[in-house]
Amino acid sequence: WVSHSNSSRLADWLNANSIEYVPMLASRSFFPMSGPADASGLCWLVVDESPAVMAGRIRCSASQIAEVLLDVKKRMAVPVRYLLTMNEPWFMRDIMDPLEAVEIWRLYVQPAARAAELLLVSPSVNVGHVEWVSDFLRLCHERRELSPACDVESVNAFAVHEYSCKETFWRAQYESQGFREAILDDLGESRSDSWRTY
Repeated sequence: WVSHSNSSRLADWLNANSIEYVPMLASRSFFPMSGPADASGLCWLVVDESPAVMAGRIRCSASQIAEVLLDVKKRMAVPVRYLLTMNEPWFMRDIMDPLEAVEIWRLYVQPAARAAELLLVSPSVNVGHVEWVSDFLRLCHERRELSPACDVESVNAFAVHEYSCKETFWRAQYESQGFREAILDDLGESRSDSWRTY
């Protein structure tokens, strides 16, 4: 929203009501304040693993993302502490698989959040996509030796995205250890102790 014409009004409302704003890199596109952008003002979080439809798009830089995040932090009365990432990647028009998400995380998200001194929240997950999130974690861990490294420890919280307002649903799915155990089971036995600690 920071790039849209009503951003000042929204910031004023949030500030007047002492509401914490949590910015989100919801997909592959981003509105930078400066630097390269296409005719619509967008740059793109493109990696080698992105689908073919992304070829030729103007790539963002982590510094472009950090610039906007730092500007947002200056504008908000309540401290901005977190950065949400990738909203329902399995529902994107061109589905974002876990490997593409890991590379975006490694090359754009982590460096931008570090520069803006923000804590990272995982791509949104839910009980129907345990395999996606466990693949994301596993692939990130496998890329811990690359430069820049993918660091599973940079996930400070998990975003849960469900379409139910029923308390019984939330209790059944998330109150017990069921969701976490499902992720651990999918991660496999070979690293069960280290993943359980994580």
